[in-house]
Amino acid sequence: MLKSIVWLVLVLIALTSSSCVTTSPADPKTSLNQWQCLGSNSNECSQQLPLAPFPLILQTPDGSLNEEKYGTATAAINAYREQWLRAVPSLQEKTFLEELRQAPAALRLNSVKTLLATDFFAATDKQLTQALAMTPQLNPTQKNNLETVILQHQHMKLLFDAALARDQLRENPTTAQACLTTVRRLHRLREVMVKTHPDYIETLRADEKAAGDWAAENWTALFADAEPTQPLPAIWLLATDSARSGIQQDWGKRLIDDWRSATPRLLHLNAGPAPADSSACKQACWLIQTMVLPEKHGEIAAYINFLALPGRCSLFFNGLHVGQKDNKEAESCRFQLQPFAPQHNEQTIAIYFPDGCPKQYPFPIWISSSPLK
Repeated sequence: MLKSIVWLVLVLIALTSSSCVTTSPADPKTSLNQWQCLGSNSNECSQQLPLAPFPLILQTPDGSLNEEKYGTATAAINAYREQWLRAVPSLQEKTFLEELRQAPAALRLNSVKTLLATDFFAATDKQLTQALAMTPQLNPTQKNNLETVILQHQHMKLLFDAALARDQLRENPTTAQACLTTVRRLHRLREVMVKTHPDYIETLRADEKAAGDWAAENWTALFADAEPTQPLPAIWLLATDSARSGIQQDWGKRLIDDWRSATPRLLHLNAGPAPADSSACKQACWLIQTMVLPEKHGEIAAYINFLALPGRCSLFFNGLHVGQKDNKEAESCRFQLQPFAPQHNEQTIAIYFPDGCPKQYPFPIWISSSPLK
């Protein structure tokens, strides 16, 4: 088992350019409330860890590492642990941990980017490589413990990479393919870890969902059967609907020329929050965009894909209602765009937000497609 895991980790390390940190040899059946502070010399932090998204080495009550756990790899694992604690000393502070635990999921997850630096990971990789060299001298239990450290270390590296890739995607939609590649590596490793540490992965995924698909894992899943083909432009038409009469008046049936004649206002969907004084934030509104009719439109299925789309909404394509989102929480989702209107070069996309324009714009927005089966 260790050999297969090590090969997986080595392949993932070879494929990734930046890095991340993690740790944690523990019995997979250990419940979350039995984890304790990494490197702590007191019992104050007992019952506090692991604190997602930080995977930490399970400690004895006095915080020491027992050589029975890691055998001849103990020195390297100790160096790894000390390197971690020098980089993030605040994780030994009970007050900091409690504040982080009570914080919103997004703030807790974003601490990964504020507390960790990419140059830290290269050093920890070297320490784990030294530990791996001791594998032939370890007994099965020690090998399993080392396997857990390596798995969670690589998970932290890939989680960090995914967070940075998602940020870059928000700023530059053309990085979508690179983001998909990075997050797919994270997903593959999680499919291994969910079998050994299900509680931890499930807790982390719940936090990420609450934070608006923080690691873009759900967004990436949207492209499993349809590769991205083009991002929609950031400039959209905006039509406010203060009377909320648009649905009754069949605004959803409008095509782009009708929208242009009725809606002179343009809205730029950047990666940041909507302007605080935007009237569209307080009243029902419509966002309108177009896409060019694909050359082989009769041979493909096309989808519109949203990264962390907030708020309730309904989507119309070429004047037809094609789907809706009924919950207010931000989540990644997609709708199929059908049917195409071959008589028009521009295909009309309209999104109706009954509760007002999202405070965080749903951007970037990508079109994907797959061959019809």
